Amino acid sequence: MLLEVETGNLWTDFLSVALDPAHILSELAFTIVFDGLVIALLYGVVFKRMLLPRLRREIHRDIDAQHGIGHNDEHGEELHQHETHGTLGTDASYGTLGS
Repeated sequence: MLLEVETGNLWTDFLSVALDPAHILSELAFTIVFDGLVIALLYGVVFKRMLLPRLRREIHRDIDAQHGIGHNDEHGEELHQHETHGTLGTDASYGTLGS
């Protein structure tokens, strides 16, 4: 180590620990493991698998209620019954503007 540990001086002890190469490498390894695995796992599992689908369903339900859209669940899947508002003519497909 750079300086002797436990000399009784707070700053000397702090510098000896903070500048110790083993301590720096262990802090770096812990940071990489924590950030890389734990946070990525939390984002991938908790947010993307649990929270985001619930938010999408709630937003979808609110938008459907605002626009008066019903769902037909005869075949176990949601089918939209969208109303045509006349802006796209008879062609209600997205990506084309009534052509």
